[in-house]
Amino acid sequence: RDYAVIAEAIVRLEGVTTVWLSTHQGSSGAVLGESSVRLAGAEDLRDRIGDVEVVVSPTGFSQTNPFGAAAIISALRELAPPALSSLLDLYGGSGLLALAVAPKGARVTLVESHADAVRRAHLAFAEAGVEADCRVGRVEEVLPGLIEQAPRWDLAIVDPPRAGLASDATAALAAVKVPVLLYVSCEPRTFVRDASRLRAEGYRLDVVRPIDMFPHTPHVELVARLVRDSPA
Repeated sequence: RDYAVIAEAIVRLEGVTTVWLSTHQGSSGAVLGESSVRLAGAEDLRDRIGDVEVVVSPTGFSQTNPFGAAAIISALRELAPPALSSLLDLYGGSGLLALAVAPKGARVTLVESHADAVRRAHLAFAEAGVEADCRVGRVEEVLPGLIEQAPRWDLAIVDPPRAGLASDATAALAAVKVPVLLYVSCEPRTFVRDASRLRAEGYRLDVVRPIDMFPHTPHVELVARLVRDSPA
């Protein structure tokens, strides 16, 4: 099959910017297969969530509901501290949440396990003029090394997968002793578990905002603010 010829024809259609081929070797309900290749058009895509422009990839994670994503951004901005000079973004993806919350002049530290997402975050931060230190790796492995460099952050944003925070990640996050923690959860049950663990580490659950990310389904996401009450 000459997929390249078909892709070149498709990419010339109005509104089409790129064409990728993803291949499944077996039966799977996953959207993407084991391998994905670009056949035509741009490698990176530009997307706008509310007033934030990000660089996304067909093979990377991005919110499927832009209106729900904009609601998450609005909640984060409302719950973030008013004076913010430094921000820690864990499971940061391509930087959408940090870009939305960090004011001009703020310093951002982002940790993300997907290398291509980190590449796109670098690009987005550079274009936005935001000073950012982006690290590739698992939160529980990268964060302890960052703590050893003795940085201080005013705010941490965590946006973990459905499994929530690994126990090692929770311990590392507690060791940071950031005064305000904003938790974006796509699975309320694992959030309850993590909030309980963080409470034992000196954090108080202050606000919870449900987000109807997928209307007419039982699925609910949330944004929560936890405040550290114990001395740093």
